[in-house]
Amino acid sequence: GRSGSAPCRTPPRSPGANCPTTSSPCSNSNSVNDLLAIGAMRAVQSRGLRVPQDVAVVGFDGIEEGRFVTPALTTIAPDKERIAELAVTRLLQRVEGDQSPPVQLEAPWHLVVDESTTGVPSEQAAPEARE
Repeated sequence: GRSGSAPCRTPPRSPGANCPTTSSPCSNSNSVNDLLAIGAMRAVQSRGLRVPQDVAVVGFDGIEEGRFVTPALTTIAPDKERIAELAVTRLLQRVEGDQSPPVQLEAPWHLVVDESTTGVPSEQAAPEARE
C-alpha cells in the first residue's frame, strides 16, 4: 500500500534524526493530504524531534484544521472550486454522449507556507497566505 509520507532522502538536520515512516535519516516529510501530514507531525514529535527545526512537514489539501495544530501546517492548497467545475463539465460531456478517451485535467494550486516548514506563522510569512 501507499504510505502517507514520501520516503525521506535528505540528510538529517540534527544528529541521529530519522524519518518516522522509514527510520532513515531525513529532514522533510511530504504527505498526500493534510490529515496525514498532521499525523506525521505527531509521530515526529513523539520521537523527540521538533517541527520544523528537525523535520519540515508539508501537506496537501489546504484544510482549515491545518491552521489550528501546533505548529501550523504548511500546505499545498488546490483550487477546489476549479476542480469541481472541471469534474462537472467532464461529467456533463459524458452524460451527453461524449465517448472520447479519459483526459488528465489540471487545476491551479498555491503554496501556503506556515510554521511546519519555517517556524513563522503564515500571517507573518506572506500577506496572501491562508486567504
